[in-house]
Amino acid sequence: MASETQKIVDSQDTTALLAQLKDIHLPVAPVSPALWPVYLSLAVCAVALLVFAYRHFKSKRTWHSAALENLKAIQQHSSADSLQQTAVLLKRIALTEGNRQTIQHLSGDRWLRYLDHLFGTDFFSAGNGRIFGNALYQPQASADQNLFADLRRLIKRHRRLQS
Repeated sequence: MASETQKIVDSQDTTALLAQLKDIHLPVAPVSPALWPVYLSLAVCAVALLVFAYRHFKSKRTWHSAALENLKAIQQHSSADSLQQTAVLLKRIALTEGNRQTIQHLSGDRWLRYLDHLFGTDFFSAGNGRIFGNALYQPQASADQNLFADLRRLIKRHRRLQS
């Protein structure tokens, strides 16, 4: 029996000892740095990227719009030199898109082939666009409304192909 009483005394001592223990307290979590500067920096970078993309997108499109406006103005005036003005417009478009040293020396059939290559068509070497070769300098050369409509369609198609 002595062992049973010893067990009871031991269990009471254990209970008393356990009652004296204090709860475990977790350490205080370290204060994390404020993340709002990081979020603000990300937002500024995102806005800068959007502005850059918009300007890049807009700059790639500007010559198409300007060329269509110039072509419309040339067509409305229908002066005697409208073909000359249209030829100048085509030269500007080619210079915008290609190598200046190569383009500035082209004339005649080579110029027409280059325009066909630029616009991805055979309009200049086999269609109404042949007038922009050597025929441009003939006294009876004149522009018809179909020529302007075809050029407008080619410029619009070129814009779609580049996007």
